[in-house]
This record gives sequence, structure tokens and C-alpha cells, in this order.
Amino acid sequence: MKHKVTLIPGDGIGPEVTEATRRVLEATG
Repeated sequence: MKHKVTLIPGDGIGPEVTEATRRVLEATG
């Protein structure tokens, strides 16, 4: 099952958290 996810940097979390989240999402397919 696929889901579209929108990641918006600057929504109150730091850029390092945004980057780590992006890598996790890419790794999980």
C-alpha cells in the first residue's frame, strides 16, 4: 500500500529532523 506524504520543512522542527525523516521515508519505500 502506498501513501503520499508531504514533508514541509520549517513547521517547527529543525532541518536535521526534516532530513532524517526524509531519509527514513525513502528507505521504507
